[in-house]
Amino acid sequence: MPDESKKYAELQKEIKSLRLRIGEIERGKTQQKRAEEALRESEEKFRPFMESADDFMAIIDRDRNFTYVNESMARTLGYSKEEMVGMNVTQVLSKGDLEKKFKLKKEELITKGEIDFEAIWVTRDGEKLYGELKAIAVYDSEGKYAGSRSVFHNITKHRKAEDALQKSELLYRTLMENIHLAINFIDNDYRIVMTNAGLGKFFRKPLSEIIGKYCFKEFEKRNAVCSHCPGTRAMATGRPAVVETEGVRDDGSRFSVRLQAFPIFEADNALKGFVEVAEDVTEHRKAKEKLRESEDKYRILLENLPQKIFLKDRSLAYVSCNVNYADDLNIEPDEIVGKTDYDFYPKELAEKYIADDKRIMDSGKTEDIEEKYIQKGQELFVHTIKTPIRNEQGNVIGLLGIFRDITEHKKIEEELNIYREKMVRAERLASLGTLSATVAHELTQPLTVIRLSIENSLEDLEDTSCCKTVIDGLRDALTEVTNATSVVDRFRNYARQSARKIPCEIKLGTVAGRIFQLLNKTAQHANMTLQLKGLDKLPPVYSNEKDLEQLFFALTENAIQAADGKKSNRLTISGTVEGEYVELRFIDNCSGIAPENLDKIFDPFFTTGSDDGRTGLGLPIVQRILSECGGKIRAQSKPGKGTTFYVTLPIHSEVIKSASASRRRGSKHGK
Repeated sequence: MPDESKKYAELQKEIKSLRLRIGEIERGKTQQKRAEEALRESEEKFRPFMESADDFMAIIDRDRNFTYVNESMARTLGYSKEEMVGMNVTQVLSKGDLEKKFKLKKEELITKGEIDFEAIWVTRDGEKLYGELKAIAVYDSEGKYAGSRSVFHNITKHRKAEDALQKSELLYRTLMENIHLAINFIDNDYRIVMTNAGLGKFFRKPLSEIIGKYCFKEFEKRNAVCSHCPGTRAMATGRPAVVETEGVRDDGSRFSVRLQAFPIFEADNALKGFVEVAEDVTEHRKAKEKLRESEDKYRILLENLPQKIFLKDRSLAYVSCNVNYADDLNIEPDEIVGKTDYDFYPKELAEKYIADDKRIMDSGKTEDIEEKYIQKGQELFVHTIKTPIRNEQGNVIGLLGIFRDITEHKKIEEELNIYREKMVRAERLASLGTLSATVAHELTQPLTVIRLSIENSLEDLEDTSCCKTVIDGLRDALTEVTNATSVVDRFRNYARQSARKIPCEIKLGTVAGRIFQLLNKTAQHANMTLQLKGLDKLPPVYSNEKDLEQLFFALTENAIQAADGKKSNRLTISGTVEGEYVELRFIDNCSGIAPENLDKIFDPFFTTGSDDGRTGLGLPIVQRILSECGGKIRAQSKPGKGTTFYVTLPIHSEVIKSASASRRRGSKHGK
């Protein structure tokens, strides 16, 4: 029993302790509830202020997720408030700030409870926003860190303005320090208060020995300010002033300098001093001196030029001329002064010269003139350049004339023009013949296709029980095709150029297969095998379908005609993609082309075959077709081994458009 009483007493004690603990928990919950209610009331009270603030305001939990952001923050970052609640800080904070700054700042915030630091936010569009972030820690009822309340003051515009100002200052400093001019800011006492490196270069001394000294001119005088100093004039008149003078260095060496002074005024128009810009013109002055020294040399050169040179005043009286012109007039150069054209030339020619001179002086523009000229009684042609002469004010005060004899040139030019006319007529006749033959060839190709189709059909129908009327009709059609070919032959000189062709995407395998089907029996008769290799795998090319048919027809027929029928031959057409082009290879193992003929095969009318009706225009037409669509053709051949034609065709329309534009430009320039 005593043991049971003891156990009962201990149990009662534990129950009492438990009740006390439950009471404390209940009181804690009540206090927490009251605190939460107070917090909600506080948030509701300050929420209108937070929503209307321009600064970013946010509440962040311990896991760095936003539980609240104000309207300004969401709008500026490019999100809605609903999107940002639950978003992690890492999604809108600059990566550099996140790794190097924000994690460290969190530890400091937990320790201190409140911190300030610079932060960089990133908008949805990737724009960076710079500002100052103030974070206040929030703790739970147990005193543990629960997150933070943050205020971010956006200073992006201010930062950009500072960056722009820094760049502007850097540009200004770079310009000031690298410009070849010396730029000095001088006060009312004529002392240099600021300058750039240029002045130090002029006097070959550090700027520390220049700042605070008298202005530029005083390095020479070493005493009172000069009355003719441009700064003195600028401050006296309130207007810019310019002067050229000499500077003297400590070692006694001199240099020429051009000084420009600009007055500086305060806001109340009080004179503050002036800016002096100094330019070293030593070399310029030396050049002027050399120019004066060389004038005599130029005069000698002028007198020995083959051209005739003269100078007239405003009244069109001669002022001077060179020796060559004076010799033509049978006078000495100084005897021409005061004379006019009436003193040397027939009235009609003199009036023409004077009228030209007046027109040129009135217009103020230089003119090139080809005109008649009398030289010691002989009529010649000369090329004259007449230029108005102006004074310093820009007024025309005379005329300079330079002319040379072009009589022989004129005769040669006339002969050349006659020759050109003959060449044009010959080229037109040749072009007409080429055009006629080309048109005849292009018409012959479809007629040949029709003829082959009919012949093939007749050959296939002969072994069948086809109606005799159908066979007779086909034979009549074959006869008429032959007649049509004959008519085209007779009237080839009157054929017209075909209509403009519209390019489109063409499958090479389809076109080649169609041509092979037409020419297959002809190839068999010539003991030649036609083979296509991989053309169906090539991408479509951009061209005209009829042109491609003619290309395949001409090159295939060309190979068939090269076969002698005595031994088995083969024509293989294959292709590969080379960049923006397809390269086709027409490879045959026939007799090949002689080296002396290989460069001629694309010439119109050239053919190595006998006189069997071939026009020699097949390959030139193929070359023309490829040129029009931006492609090319070339040939390689080994006599006795065979011939390979390489054909490139554009895959995309841009290539053919570029080729067409190039041809138009060439045509416009006469190429």
